[in-house]
Amino acid sequence: MGHLNWSSLNAAIDESRAASKAKGPAEPFEYKNVTYESKEVAKIIIRYEIAEKIFPLIDKMPNPICLFFSAIALGYLGGLIKVLYEIIRLNIEVSSSTLCSLAMSSLSGLLILGASYVIPSALTASNVTLKPLSLLFMCLFAGLFSEQTVSWLQKKYGPIITK
Repeated sequence: MGHLNWSSLNAAIDESRAASKAKGPAEPFEYKNVTYESKEVAKIIIRYEIAEKIFPLIDKMPNPICLFFSAIALGYLGGLIKVLYEIIRLNIEVSSSTLCSLAMSSLSGLLILGASYVIPSALTASNVTLKPLSLLFMCLFAGLFSEQTVSWLQKKYGPIITK
């Protein structure tokens, strides 16, 4: 067995133990010549081992790196949805500027990730913790509306930057 996220694994096992206490004593369970304290605990550990085989870097990567890649990927996905909508519904031909908008949408996702760290840090003195689900939704949304976001930023902050 390789590297597992032991805190979440132990929490799941403790939850399983608490649930099985209500049912009565659990019988030991053997799977591939390994004896586990119960069938439920064996299922939990086996699920973690399978997940580690499929996604070997999932527990080894630091959380900010995962958020970085997720923000870029979901910004790109939002841009891809926008481009496909324009191609299918608005009958716009694919050009180099259309494909460059995908890169801009990826950067929009990254912009949202940066703003999610910077704005709360500027307003409070406490450590910033991000909620990944809301952040990922905002990155997808930023990818969908990346062109509008960039034009708004240029109107709002363009005069300040060019001075």
